[in-house]
Amino acid sequence: MDRQTVCEISRLAIDCLFRRRTGEELTRFGEVSGLDCTKQEQRTFSLIAIAAFLAGNALTHISGKTNMFAMMEPFLPRMMKRSGINFTKVGVDMDYKGIRAPYFTTTQIVLDYMHDDLKELYEWIYQQVEETLEL
Repeated sequence: MDRQTVCEISRLAIDCLFRRRTGEELTRFGEVSGLDCTKQEQRTFSLIAIAAFLAGNALTHISGKTNMFAMMEPFLPRMMKRSGINFTKVGVDMDYKGIRAPYFTTTQIVLDYMHDDLKELYEWIYQQVEETLEL
């Protein structure tokens, strides 16, 4: 693998006001009802992590660093797979800021297997990232 094409997509950041919700000490997701938002907005919460990853994927696409590694908690690859974003586990679980394992995918695999209903979102995110990099 050409080292110039390798990158890490890990530790994607979600605003702390969203991450530290009422009840989060009991479950990873906290009490959604504790947030000041509409029912429609609540339905899109799982898209926050996916959209952050799609922005990372857009960066890999634009930069040519198309071989991606990521350290992820066990639930995240499963959540991504439901959207057609597939990772291959390439190592063992370890305690690295919590239980995590290394995973691998490529920009093209993400694009090839992404569910159709995410493609429009990806195209919009790609345009936003590309425009931002041009500034």
